[in-house]
Amino acid sequence: SRFSEVDESKSGQEDESVEWREVKRRRLNLSLEENVQNTDFWSVDREQIEFTKQAFMTKSLFHLNSFVDGKKKKNQAFALFIREGVATPGFNPLPTTIDIDKIAGWTYSQFRDALVQSDSEWGSSQTAMWLKNAKVGSFVVMRHEYGKCKFCPRRLKDESGKYIGPVYVIGVITKKVVPWSAEERYIADNRMSEFSNHHWDIHNVCRVSWRRMGYKKTLKESTQSYINHVCQPTLQRICDDNGKVYAGGATSESIRQDLWANAMIPIRSDEFPDKFDHVDPRKDD
Repeated sequence: SRFSEVDESKSGQEDESVEWREVKRRRLNLSLEENVQNTDFWSVDREQIEFTKQAFMTKSLFHLNSFVDGKKKKNQAFALFIREGVATPGFNPLPTTIDIDKIAGWTYSQFRDALVQSDSEWGSSQTAMWLKNAKVGSFVVMRHEYGKCKFCPRRLKDESGKYIGPVYVIGVITKKVVPWSAEERYIADNRMSEFSNHHWDIHNVCRVSWRRMGYKKTLKESTQSYINHVCQPTLQRICDDNGKVYAGGATSESIRQDLWANAMIPIRSDEFPDKFDHVDPRKDD
């Protein structure tokens, strides 16, 4: 996973420290947050928040694979994101040189290019996709496949302690949290401190209402094949080409129908109270 790739150079660490001091300073500027939140781009339109089949079949759909290490079979974000009702692809914080007010008017490509020009090329495509295209009312699919992972929540084990997965969950985005805002800082420093203080600083957050869970094994083989194929990027917009037939004969419509029909298990954030010891990846075995 790219999240386990850590630049250990001294200059890199110094640059990151300077950047984060500046980010935290701007987070304390409440006037910046208030001014930005007055725009339609960052506001919450509750009429767009529908957790229905009709909405799932038509709204943007994202597959999220944050903080997963396939080689070590670890998934550090699954329980944490559901518990706190959030999601983020991670990567770098939004550079302080980027004017937040310009994001709404930029195209995806312009935003990505601005990130690259601000020396934030790593993950720029996915960061731009998340902050620009993931809107209130969009849906997110997140999976869990590692039963022996030390970050596996108790909710994914039966009474005997046996893993019930692999599983996937479906959530709907309820708010785009303004980068550098006091709300983003609160989420990072208070709600997710055991993770952000020891593994990765949390930023570029959306609030997500995680509602349903399904078993991967109950999905059609064509759906499973598609999901396995798109799992490599940390964030990817999926099922967005209605005219395309994917390998195995699946279509965007058939995949969405299958994912929705098989996610029959209601879930709540309080079913995932687990808190884990998230060690620094540079010290992890």
